[in-house]
Amino acid sequence: FYFSSIFDGGERMGARKWDIRKDFTLHQSAADLAVIEEAAYKKAKENPDISIWKTINEPGSGGILNPVDNIEEMKKMVRCIAAARKGILRANPKALVLTPDPANMYPTGGIRYIDTFLKAGGKDACDIVAIHPYRRRPESPDLDADTAALLSILKKHSFTGDVWFTEGIYNQNY
Repeated sequence: FYFSSIFDGGERMGARKWDIRKDFTLHQSAADLAVIEEAAYKKAKENPDISIWKTINEPGSGGILNPVDNIEEMKKMVRCIAAARKGILRANPKALVLTPDPANMYPTGGIRYIDTFLKAGGKDACDIVAIHPYRRRPESPDLDADTAALLSILKKHSFTGDVWFTEGIYNQNY
């Protein structure tokens, strides 16, 4: 779990001697969450010109860094992100925090990830849903259908914030 823009000026959490290859249980005590909050506060305070903060870039399709099939693990991730958001907002109440942005926008991949993230409480931890709608062409697979599927998931969770396509290929401006 890492916030490269928050912790250590762009270095991964490994630089802080936290083992991200173990589960999120490492970051669940009040003291651990306070460390995340304080680090995020300090970094946001040092960088008042940054008003939009990214969390996790391209979480995978399963495993420790993407607990899409394990709601309890996803809840742990959401608690860490919420702690960071709390610190960021202490420094800049107008700042915005993006969800982790999956590497695809397919119903069985990135959209499923966003669904699980929101189900785990992510709606209250982030302001903007971010996702990467990579595909060879807009119609392969169908970008309109996948966008409709994503919007349906957001509606299911009563998420009314922005949706950002934070990476893409040729059809970024949808």
